[in-house]
Amino acid sequence: MSRTTDFSKLTPKQLEVYTAIKGFISKYSYPPSIRELCKMCDCNSPATIFVHLKKMKRKGFIDFEEKKGRTIRIMKEVDYDII
Repeated sequence: MSRTTDFSKLTPKQLEVYTAIKGFISKYSYPPSIRELCKMCDCNSPATIFVHLKKMKRKGFIDFEEKKGRTIRIMKEVDYDII
C-alpha cells in the first residue's frame, strides 16, 4: 500500500506551530526562536519543532534559513477550509 501526503494541509500540531509563529510576529514584529516556539507549543525538544518547521516549509506555508536565528517568514496564509 502506498502512502500519499496531502501537501496542501497542515497537521494539527503544525497548525499550532504556525499559529504561534503568526501570533508572535504580530505581537513583536519579528519571528520567534526555536526555543520560544518550544515553550509556546509545550514541546520539550527543539528538534521536534525543527521537524515541524521543515515540513511546513516543504508545504509552502513558511520559509526560513537553516542555521540562522529568527528567519522564519510566513509565505502562505492558512485556508481554514482545507484543514
